[in-house]
Amino acid sequence: VFVDGQFSASLSDDLAASGYEVQVDNERQQLPDAVQPEVFLHLTESLATTVTHIRVRRNQRPDKPLLIMHLTRGLASDEMNTAHYRHHLALESGAQATIIEHYLSLNDERHFTGARLTMTVADNAHLQHIKLAFENAQSYHFAHNDP
Repeated sequence: VFVDGQFSASLSDDLAASGYEVQVDNERQQLPDAVQPEVFLHLTESLATTVTHIRVRRNQRPDKPLLIMHLTRGLASDEMNTAHYRHHLALESGAQATIIEHYLSLNDERHFTGARLTMTVADNAHLQHIKLAFENAQSYHFAHNDP
Protein backbone atom coordinates (compact mmCIF):
# COMPACT_ATOMS: atom_id res chain seq x y z
CA VAL A 1 0.00 0.00 0.00
CA PHE A 2 1.24 3.47 -0.94
CA VAL A 3 -0.10 6.65 0.67
CA ASP A 4 0.64 10.01 -0.97
CA GLY A 5 3.52 8.49 -2.92
CA GLN A 6 5.17 6.72 0.03
CA PHE A 7 5.22 2.99 0.76
CA SER A 8 3.41 2.07 3.99
CA ALA A 9 4.70 -1.19 5.47
CA SER A 10 2.14 -1.00 8.29
CA LEU A 11 -0.77 -1.01 5.80
CA SER A 12 0.76 -3.71 3.57
CA ASP A 13 0.56 -7.49 3.80
CA ASP A 14 3.58 -9.69 4.45
CA LEU A 15 4.44 -11.27 1.09
CA ALA A 16 7.11 -13.69 2.39
CA ALA A 17 5.46 -16.91 1.13
CA SER A 18 3.32 -15.35 -1.62
CA GLY A 19 5.50 -16.11 -4.66
CA TYR A 20 6.13 -12.38 -5.17
CA GLU A 21 9.43 -10.79 -4.21
CA VAL A 22 8.92 -7.09 -3.56
CA GLN A 23 11.62 -4.57 -2.71
CA VAL A 24 11.15 -0.82 -2.38
CA ASP A 25 14.37 1.18 -2.80
CA ASN A 26 15.93 3.86 -5.00
CA GLU A 27 17.81 1.47 -7.33
CA ARG A 28 17.27 2.71 -10.91
CA GLN A 29 20.34 1.47 -12.80
CA GLN A 30 18.73 -1.62 -14.36
CA LEU A 31 15.38 -0.12 -15.33
CA PRO A 32 14.34 -0.21 -19.00
CA ASP A 33 14.25 2.92 -21.14
CA ALA A 34 10.90 4.40 -22.07
CA VAL A 35 9.20 3.12 -25.22
CA GLN A 36 7.76 6.57 -25.95
CA PRO A 37 9.23 9.23 -23.63
CA GLU A 38 7.40 12.49 -23.06
CA VAL A 39 7.26 15.27 -20.45
CA PHE A 40 4.94 13.60 -17.89
CA LEU A 41 6.99 10.39 -17.99
CA HIS A 42 10.15 12.38 -17.22
CA LEU A 43 8.32 14.29 -14.48
CA THR A 44 7.27 11.03 -12.81
CA GLU A 45 10.75 9.52 -13.22
CA SER A 46 12.38 12.53 -11.58
CA LEU A 47 9.89 12.99 -8.73
CA ALA A 48 9.28 9.37 -7.69
CA THR A 49 11.37 8.97 -4.53
CA THR A 50 11.53 5.16 -4.68
CA VAL A 51 11.24 2.26 -7.10
CA THR A 52 9.16 -0.82 -6.34
CA HIS A 53 10.87 -3.92 -7.77
CA ILE A 54 8.51 -6.90 -8.13
CA ARG A 55 9.84 -10.28 -9.18
CA VAL A 56 8.26 -13.68 -9.83
CA ARG A 57 10.88 -16.40 -10.12
CA ARG A 58 11.15 -18.99 -12.85
CA ASN A 59 8.15 -21.34 -13.12
CA GLN A 60 6.46 -19.75 -10.08
CA ARG A 61 2.71 -19.23 -10.12
CA PRO A 62 1.50 -17.26 -7.10
CA ASP A 63 -1.95 -18.34 -5.91
CA LYS A 64 -3.29 -14.80 -5.56
CA PRO A 65 -2.98 -11.58 -7.54
CA LEU A 66 -0.66 -8.88 -6.24
CA LEU A 67 -2.68 -5.76 -5.42
CA ILE A 68 -0.69 -2.52 -5.47
CA MET A 69 -2.91 0.04 -3.75
CA HIS A 70 -2.23 3.78 -4.18
CA LEU A 71 -4.11 6.19 -1.89
CA THR A 72 -3.78 9.94 -2.44
CA ARG A 73 -5.18 12.92 -0.54
CA GLY A 74 -6.02 16.22 -2.16
CA LEU A 75 -5.39 19.52 -0.40
CA ALA A 76 -8.08 22.06 0.47
CA SER A 77 -5.90 24.98 -0.64
CA ASP A 78 -4.40 26.52 -3.76
CA GLU A 79 -1.52 24.04 -3.54
CA MET A 80 -1.80 20.63 -5.16
CA ASN A 81 -0.59 17.41 -3.56
CA THR A 82 1.45 15.32 -5.99
CA ALA A 83 2.23 11.62 -5.72
CA HIS A 84 4.63 9.84 -8.07
CA TYR A 85 5.05 6.07 -8.36
CA ARG A 86 7.70 4.02 -10.16
CA HIS A 87 7.24 0.24 -10.33
CA HIS A 88 9.11 -2.45 -12.25
CA LEU A 89 7.87 -6.03 -12.66
CA ALA A 90 10.07 -8.95 -13.75
CA LEU A 91 8.48 -12.30 -14.63
CA GLU A 92 11.07 -14.99 -15.23
CA SER A 93 10.69 -17.85 -17.72
CA GLY A 94 7.57 -19.94 -17.14
CA ALA A 95 6.22 -17.64 -14.41
CA GLN A 96 2.56 -16.60 -14.24
CA ALA A 97 1.14 -13.69 -12.28
CA THR A 98 -1.71 -11.23 -12.02
CA ILE A 99 -0.88 -7.67 -10.99
CA ILE A 100 -3.59 -5.18 -10.04
CA GLU A 101 -2.73 -1.48 -9.82
CA HIS A 102 -5.47 0.37 -7.93
CA TYR A 103 -5.55 4.17 -7.57
CA LEU A 104 -7.97 5.88 -5.15
CA SER A 105 -8.55 9.40 -3.83
CA LEU A 106 -8.93 9.69 -0.06
CA ASN A 107 -11.07 12.84 -0.32
CA ASP A 108 -12.75 15.10 -2.87
CA GLU A 109 -9.89 17.63 -3.13
CA ARG A 110 -7.69 17.78 -6.23
CA HIS A 111 -4.32 16.05 -6.53
CA PHE A 112 -1.87 14.95 -9.22
CA THR A 113 -0.77 11.33 -9.68
CA GLY A 114 2.14 10.33 -11.88
CA ALA A 115 2.73 6.60 -12.35
CA ARG A 116 5.08 4.45 -14.39
CA LEU A 117 5.12 0.65 -14.58
CA THR A 118 7.71 -1.16 -16.67
CA MET A 119 7.64 -4.90 -17.22
CA THR A 120 10.13 -7.53 -18.26
CA VAL A 121 8.24 -10.70 -19.18
CA ALA A 122 10.47 -13.64 -20.15
CA ASP A 123 9.72 -16.39 -22.66
CA ASN A 124 6.85 -18.70 -21.69
CA ALA A 125 5.79 -16.34 -18.90
CA HIS A 126 2.22 -15.04 -18.63
CA LEU A 127 1.16 -11.73 -17.12
CA GLN A 128 -2.32 -10.43 -16.51
CA HIS A 129 -2.19 -6.70 -15.70
CA ILE A 130 -5.27 -4.88 -14.42
CA LYS A 131 -5.35 -1.15 -13.73
CA LEU A 132 -8.17 0.48 -11.79
CA ALA A 133 -8.29 4.27 -11.42
CA PHE A 134 -10.98 5.61 -9.11
CA GLU A 135 -9.52 8.99 -8.29
CA ASN A 136 -11.89 11.92 -7.90
CA ALA A 137 -12.96 14.05 -10.86
CA GLN A 138 -10.91 17.08 -9.73
CA SER A 139 -7.64 15.14 -9.89
CA TYR A 140 -5.12 14.45 -12.64
CA HIS A 141 -3.61 11.05 -13.44
CA PHE A 142 -0.78 10.55 -15.93
CA ALA A 143 0.54 7.02 -16.32
CA HIS A 144 2.93 5.08 -18.53
CA ASN A 145 2.98 1.31 -18.79
CA ASP A 146 5.87 -0.03 -20.86
CA PRO A 147 6.21 -3.73 -21.71
